[in-house]
Amino acid sequence: MKNLGEPDRLKPPWGRGGRRSPDLGSPDRTGSKLRKKPNLDFGISIMAKGRRPKPSHLHLIAGTHRPTRHGPAAEKSVTIDKSANAFGPLILPKHLRGEARAAWIKYIAPAHWLDASLEPSAIAFCELWKEMRAAPNQFMASKHTQMRGYLADLGLSDARKRQIETPKAPDEHFDD
Repeated sequence: MKNLGEPDRLKPPWGRGGRRSPDLGSPDRTGSKLRKKPNLDFGISIMAKGRRPKPSHLHLIAGTHRPTRHGPAAEKSVTIDKSANAFGPLILPKHLRGEARAAWIKYIAPAHWLDASLEPSAIAFCELWKEMRAAPNQFMASKHTQMRGYLADLGLSDARKRQIETPKAPDEHFDD
């Protein structure tokens, strides 16, 4: 039998256990008075979700290129060569001095995959490196994050991925 003292319009259609407002999202399952904040970004994401995709030239260098995912390797290498030729080689800037110059020689110069389009990132990385070497105790965490970002952009974040081939000594038993 229906309770005559309580009209139907006061009962929530979703049952007991929380409050719900159609403009504020899902019902509160905890029973607290806190509600979900409204989504004000209107479906536009400010930041991309997840990890940034690795550039195709780094897949070729690291040996992780998969034709099923990244397309034929020959096409990628031709595209990379064309873009590298369009921007030209990366040249050591004359204004770099001290530790910044040493960082360029140690990290940027051997990276054969870099071209002049990445020169601003390379210079910023070298300047941050100089600042870190000058005062490591005063180098803030935010600058460490910046430096790691530049390392990732330049493809220098993991030395194991960019192994430099060194000529081996000839073997007296197998090499003629």
